[in-house]
Amino acid sequence: MNTQTAERSPNIIPTADGDVVVPGELLGLANSSRLEHNHATPYVRKGDRCSTCRYTEVRLFRDGATYVLVTLGMTIIPGEQIISRIRFLTSPFEVVEVLTVRKPGREPFLPKSAALTLAQAADLDEGIADAYVNRAVV
Repeated sequence: MNTQTAERSPNIIPTADGDVVVPGELLGLANSSRLEHNHATPYVRKGDRCSTCRYTEVRLFRDGATYVLVTLGMTIIPGEQIISRIRFLTSPFEVVEVLTVRKPGREPFLPKSAALTLAQAADLDEGIADAYVNRAVV
């Protein structure tokens, strides 16, 4: 898992409508990408998974009393677009809750990229540290 993927400022967020600059100090950044493909073709087929071709990236910023949470569905496949979501949150516990995945019939969990982003942020922000350490899910 790479933790430093942004070659340009991490505050510049790619969106379908062009780049957006988000405010604040970067607290954490991680992604779920892998270095090697799990298939023989240049790109994974539609519907199949490959964490080199498609992966999730999580970035967390603090702008005063507001947390800016960015989640990106990244892709290297020609013709596919990056999917971006930017959320402005006021509570560290809300940040943890938004990053928690809940699927029917499964225990709630934090994906690795979300957990690593929170762990980095916990080192820089006491509120995130408390919410991360005292979370209800692993």
